[in-house]
Amino acid sequence: MHDAIFPLLLAGALLACSPARAGQRTARRPAELVLRSATVITMDDQRPRARALALGGGRILAVGSNREMQKFIGDNTRVVDLNGQAVLPGFIDAHGHFLGLGRSLMQLELGECRSFDQVVERVAAAAGQARPGEWILGRGWHQERWQKQPATLAEGMPLHHELTRASPANPVYLRHASGHAALVNQAALQAAGITASSRDPAGGHIIRDNSGHPSGCLLEAAMEPVEAAYQKWWHALAAAEREARLRRAVDLASRTCLRQGVTTFSDAGSSFEEIDFLRRLARAGQLRLRLWVMIGEDDAAIESNIANYRIAGEGNGRLWVRAIKRYADGALGSHGALLLEPYSDRPDTVGLALTSAAKLERSARLARQLGLQLCTHAIGDGANRMVLDVYQKVLADLPDPARLRWRIEHAQHLHPDDIGRFAELGIIASMQSYHCVSDGPWVERRIGRQRAAAGAYAWQSLLASGAHLAWGTDTPVEAEDPLAGLYAFVTRRLADGSRFHPRQCISRLQALRAMTIEAAHADGLERQLGSLTPGKRADLVVLSADPLSVPEADIPRLRVLATLVDGRPVWRTGKISW
Repeated sequence: MHDAIFPLLLAGALLACSPARAGQRTARRPAELVLRSATVITMDDQRPRARALALGGGRILAVGSNREMQKFIGDNTRVVDLNGQAVLPGFIDAHGHFLGLGRSLMQLELGECRSFDQVVERVAAAAGQARPGEWILGRGWHQERWQKQPATLAEGMPLHHELTRASPANPVYLRHASGHAALVNQAALQAAGITASSRDPAGGHIIRDNSGHPSGCLLEAAMEPVEAAYQKWWHALAAAEREARLRRAVDLASRTCLRQGVTTFSDAGSSFEEIDFLRRLARAGQLRLRLWVMIGEDDAAIESNIANYRIAGEGNGRLWVRAIKRYADGALGSHGALLLEPYSDRPDTVGLALTSAAKLERSARLARQLGLQLCTHAIGDGANRMVLDVYQKVLADLPDPARLRWRIEHAQHLHPDDIGRFAELGIIASMQSYHCVSDGPWVERRIGRQRAAAGAYAWQSLLASGAHLAWGTDTPVEAEDPLAGLYAFVTRRLADGSRFHPRQCISRLQALRAMTIEAAHADGLERQLGSLTPGKRADLVVLSADPLSVPEADIPRLRVLATLVDGRPVWRTGKISW
């Protein structure tokens, strides 16, 4: 398919469910629900504030004053007085891992562990309950959060021996908080075929002990044999058990998102198998929120199968598949982010490139040919420069490359010379605000104060340059918590009370735009979602107070009182009577 088809596909999808244009009114009919006496923050520049809104047929019928909404109240209209509580567009998480979130809630939670000993204790308890041969999975550990370090380390990471003693018969596979490293035991190493003679794969590293044996810590592509061994075990399970586990993961992830006011979730890379499962749920009306999915398969698989995976709003707009996910580097915490200059605390390395510029260019040309968005993970300044260079080369002949909505996911550490290139090339910066305060205590150890000040989490500089900034959580790397994300955007406040290079803070309105209309723009869905505009889908969230006016310290105390998708409550507290 020629790349010129992309804007036609995008326009067709948007017009199918487009809101009323300025100066037009939707046909007046009795509303199903009227919310009034509220603080309505619309994210619509034509009418930023209102007191009430009317919903019907899954759409926003009107926004205005209590008096103006009176004409939409019929015999069967449900009217809710919100007593000044805030109504906003539903939050849009522009980057997370949906099934990963659900699965993380079914695994060992290791983020609260403050020592490797605590990790081992949780593994031992799980091994005592596991079936023979069952894999023990966990996620969230981070060596920088441990208050007590193991006595013996290899490259700053623990050895596997304690995990092996805790679980001698069950393979153990524990993902780092970033997802870009793993701790495994001997049973997992054996299942993966990783031995002292195994070589580091391209884009990966097997950490070894002093005798040259695998330590049990694997970085980036070195995890792939373990993942393959786990997938072999997974596919050997009975189909009914796999289905039940997947449904459980979807249910847990959905409940978590809706409880936090997230109505659209942009999934950062799923397989065709996972997309097939989500499509079955969408067709059956069993997706409770909207999913916008990036395809995580390789180029050959995408080229061969894309005709079956161009999904535009299946299940009443609940499932969209319109992008490719690629990785340029790893994570800063595991020294896997690709830097232009060596790490300050590891001058022997600049990190890992998970792809070459030539390979990324092939993916970019395929995305352009097929009319798909390209979303590339890049954290280090070296990786971001490589991706920008590739994008610039592939998009050079287009008069308006911004129409393709290509993105860089994370964009955490940028060289100052590259900040302005996002706006110049029309590339969206898809960033996760809570990474700043979560990683802030140790970022300067990795890259030094000067580099951190110049380009780490450079939100204000990107916005000042004219770039589009979309918010996400990267869950389960971070919690699915939009209000924590809002607070991080406007304060950059660390746990000790200090602020991480606060000149890069952004305003509350800028932050809320990144979490609503700008995130919708990043997904190509701003004509349907992201603002409370008549004609758009009635996805919204009710908060306990106005996030634009409460004291800054009270932002984390805001609460989600209700979440609506297509105008229907899908989560609510007992504080609102419907």
